[in-house]
Amino acid sequence: MLYEKGSPVLILGAGKSGVSAARFLVARGCPVTLADDGSSAHVPGELAGAVTLVSGPGSIAKCLAEHPGLVVASPGVDIRSFDRPMVNDIELFYQEYEGAIIAVTGTNGKSTVTALIAHILQQSGISAVAAGNIGLPALDTLALGCQVTVLELSSFQLETIQTFRPDIAVLLNVTEDHLNRYDTFEHYVDAKERIFLNQTAEDWCVLNHDDPVIRTLTSDNHIPARRVFFSSRSRQMVDNFLNCTVQGVRGKVNGQLLEAPADRLCLEGLHNMENVAAALAAVRLYGLSPEQIGTGLEGFAPLPHRMTLVREIVGVRYIDDSKATNIGAVLKSLEGQKNIILIAGGRNKGGDFAQLAGAVKASCKLILAIGEARHQIAGALGKSVSVLLADDMADAVSQAWKQAVSGDTVLLSPGCASFDMFTSFEHRGAVFEQAVQQL
Repeated sequence: MLYEKGSPVLILGAGKSGVSAARFLVARGCPVTLADDGSSAHVPGELAGAVTLVSGPGSIAKCLAEHPGLVVASPGVDIRSFDRPMVNDIELFYQEYEGAIIAVTGTNGKSTVTALIAHILQQSGISAVAAGNIGLPALDTLALGCQVTVLELSSFQLETIQTFRPDIAVLLNVTEDHLNRYDTFEHYVDAKERIFLNQTAEDWCVLNHDDPVIRTLTSDNHIPARRVFFSSRSRQMVDNFLNCTVQGVRGKVNGQLLEAPADRLCLEGLHNMENVAAALAAVRLYGLSPEQIGTGLEGFAPLPHRMTLVREIVGVRYIDDSKATNIGAVLKSLEGQKNIILIAGGRNKGGDFAQLAGAVKASCKLILAIGEARHQIAGALGKSVSVLLADDMADAVSQAWKQAVSGDTVLLSPGCASFDMFTSFEHRGAVFEQAVQQL
């Protein structure tokens, strides 16, 4: 047990995860101090008086210096400069939870796969919840008593696990992201790899056969669990291998043939077929039959701001992919596309926009660059395609409307964080959709 009744606990960060951990620990008799460097941090009413809140610049460092006991770090807190053992709410959850855990990580696609796994399980009569980096914080789900918890885990959440061991771990892909937090890409990979840290040969993992980083992990025997692969490039009719095409998913897992035709799904694009394959593998490994899986796929609604068609005006489609916050996600959104007017930009997370040169040359007729990174985008991609600068989202949509002709697609796929102009990627997508509706 990480904590004892009456033992003080310091929680870093007063966001959703931090408040959830505070609620959990207060209910178990622990005196809690909640530290946050933000001046506007607050705790909900039910915790007022039960939690000591220390907020404002330098609060986290000050509290760490004064607190010798257990430290619980929220994923949004950069802990690299603090030489202290820490855990997080995922570790606390793991030590309390008695059901099955399916954990999903990767640079892109995590939320869709997590939500789809939970949906298929629920449609099959299994009590399941999607949590972690999506939906509820993990600790808030304990009261539900679900048979299965499907956890979306970011690299930040994986940094401070200790004993966490999922029954099924899913690694979708690993491309450059969060390099404004990690010193090197290798450090980012190390964080993602921690999802397998405590797995054994009794557990399962689901892996992208096409991803070069993941191939290195498997060849170096960094992953002890039994493996299922999915691929959009290789065609192998062997057990525990799923093949993905734009027409759908087909292959065997645990000796059973699984099929998911694309025309029966509400998800489009090859990258989404890879997401479907990962979800199919996970629920089959949990024990669902092919018949249950087929039924469970029905009725799944795509998550918002992920290649979502907003509107079609005189033959021009307007698509919201605001969740594409890194270079790898933009590459996926452009895959196989033509006649794209791309709206990109925001706050750069350390990505190299030059990596998009080949894709934009093949797929885009114009880029409209917005936000802090607009000049970087113009400099990196101006030789591959025409780039225009836009003052804000409304200006970008207006310019796109003036340039587009029937058959074109105006695609918001920023490749950047949103925090220079918006409160979140959801806010950014909503502003884009509003601008489109006003055309």
